[in-house]
Amino acid sequence: PGSPALAFSALRAGDEAVLAELQSDVAQELMRTVFEDERSAALKVDVEIGDGYSVLRKKLAKLSEASAVGSGDTETPSVPLVLIDPPYMDTEGELDNIPLAVADGLKCSQDAIVLVWYPVKEGKD
Repeated sequence: PGSPALAFSALRAGDEAVLAELQSDVAQELMRTVFEDERSAALKVDVEIGDGYSVLRKKLAKLSEASAVGSGDTETPSVPLVLIDPPYMDTEGELDNIPLAVADGLKCSQDAIVLVWYPVKEGKD
């Protein structure tokens, strides 16, 4: 299942991830990929079926609240990594969502790393 599976494969023990997939059948495949992997016990991974932008806003809001309260963990600062892989289906407003999502990620943490997956498709402008 594309970029969420790629992101999962790069996780290290102790890492946390929220992977979102809009299409239910692809999300089910992603869940199997994640939870059948022997590393999943050492990771905190949630797979959510739904719009990634909504999932992102919800997760970033929780991170902002946690950092405002303070987690008490002074040894390992958390740097959020946000990977945005839109479907690029030429839906109205899709490209407008990308800079908004990047801004949301940086509002949560100025140290956030925000990556936007941009496919190179032959024959497309």
